Amino acid sequence: MKLANLFSNSLIALILFAQGIAAQNERPQKNDITVVDGYKVKKLVTKSFAGYSTNMGYLRYFPLKTGFIVMSEDETSITFFDWNLSERWKITSRSGNISPIQFLGNKLLYIDGVTLNLITDEGNFLWTKQRNEYHIYSVTLKGKYIFTTINPLSKMPFVILESSTGNEILSIDDIGYTRDVSDEDIFIAQQNKKLKIYSIHRKSLKHTINLNHFKRISKIKLSSNGKLIAISGHSINKDKYFIEIYSENGSLIWISDQYATIVNPIYFSKNSRYLIIGSKEIVRLLDLNKNILLWSYNLKRRVGRVASFENNMLFLNTSKYSTSFFLNSEKQINKVTKHKEKVLIREISDSSEKKGMLLYEFHKKNRAIVKNQVIEDLN
Repeated sequence: MKLANLFSNSLIALILFAQGIAAQNERPQKNDITVVDGYKVKKLVTKSFAGYSTNMGYLRYFPLKTGFIVMSEDETSITFFDWNLSERWKITSRSGNISPIQFLGNKLLYIDGVTLNLITDEGNFLWTKQRNEYHIYSVTLKGKYIFTTINPLSKMPFVILESSTGNEILSIDDIGYTRDVSDEDIFIAQQNKKLKIYSIHRKSLKHTINLNHFKRISKIKLSSNGKLIAISGHSINKDKYFIEIYSENGSLIWISDQYATIVNPIYFSKNSRYLIIGSKEIVRLLDLNKNILLWSYNLKRRVGRVASFENNMLFLNTSKYSTSFFLNSEKQINKVTKHKEKVLIREISDSSEKKGMLLYEFHKKNRAIVKNQVIEDLN
């Protein structure tokens, strides 16, 4: 009996010890997780990238849904890394030169010699097309469509392809250089002082917007749902810059104040409700449902590119630095963080989880050093 009790007590003690170790392993390590103003930030890993191509001093990367692709320094191969910065697979060029073009979700579109290829984040080929079939100068992957950028000197037609198959949907002659396409059905193209709005499915022109009141056009952006068009440019009457927003039917629905400096960037949120407006050092957030300015913020450095804006997290890049805006449910500023390093990638893994990836990049001895973090909105 004593032996049985001793064995039983020892077994219980062993189980409790194992549970304690498991609980300890589940607890974050010291300084591993921090919570700031309703956002949980978990530090992950740091990796040194050597032997990969740099563009203007930065690592050439292409973020996908579950990780990102990096091009080799000699531009003959692309390698996929997951969000833990572990190498998963590699594709080597058949022609001796790879030119990555665009990424969206879990797909990457790239050119290998004379072929246009669409692959998944698992390295699987969805289709391959001969590039010279479409006289492609460069291409852009956006939602259900791929639209080409034609060399202005080639006088070739502008072509829209179906992203799932690579088949041609629409071909348009004689269009200007500025153009955009929505994730749905709308395609826009600037021709001199006119903006033309096309229906892709109907393969027809829907509306034309007269832009004679602009001296110069700076940017034209189309929202993801194709219902809103933002145009920024130089006023013909005054030495000022402004923005106009039109509906897909060509109706003017909002016009901004006059700004002293060029308006760039302009960026729609993924849900098409908000518009980011940059003008010199000032960034502004516009609510497009109410047509009101929610806030403006002075970065004290020139506003650069919008890295990402989804849920309540906004990331802006400048030439050397990055700024993170953490917003509350009303999209008012909750916290602003200025980073000394450039934000390389920030990709939302799942909107419903309110979780994002934030990668910083800096350089040391010709190597790109990447630091990865996970940011989770706890609100």
